[in-house]
Amino acid sequence: MKKAQILERIHGIYEYSHLWYVVRWFKDHIWHPILYRTTHRYHMLDLRDAGNGYDIGWHDSDSQILQANFLIFKNYVEKENPFVVTDWEWDEPHRTAGEEIKTLYKWWTEDRAKEHKELAEQWDSRNLSWHTEETAEGYHRMVWTGDDTKDLHKREQELYEKDTEMLVRLIKIRGYLWT
Repeated sequence: MKKAQILERIHGIYEYSHLWYVVRWFKDHIWHPILYRTTHRYHMLDLRDAGNGYDIGWHDSDSQILQANFLIFKNYVEKENPFVVTDWEWDEPHRTAGEEIKTLYKWWTEDRAKEHKELAEQWDSRNLSWHTEETAEGYHRMVWTGDDTKDLHKREQELYEKDTEMLVRLIKIRGYLWT
């Protein structure tokens, strides 16, 4: 007997018996929960995979929100192949959303990293020295002796605001992120 015939016969035997319900219960309540807790962890986000600004250690919640949302978005573009599966020329809203997806993906994977790297290099090139002095009351206070960094703080704020703008843009197109 061929494999297909054997499987068909087995299926016919337990399809309407109590064994079918036992096998179904086992799959739903034992097998799938084990799979989803071990190998098929679709419900888990590993921010280490987010790239683009992630480093090991503590991250504040505002950074985690940005990283998590764009990790989901990056996985969508890279793993679900939306430009192969979906017809983005179907109507004007789809065309707009398709262009926005391309723009956001390019920004997240290329442009943002470049902008933040340039800022980090500027921070590294500055004199960031300080020393402590004792006050009349006997306390120690920190005295800044390095370069003026107001321009770098302003640039950091601009990048933060751009991150927020792009996150809002991503949220606006989330209805199109399915295949």
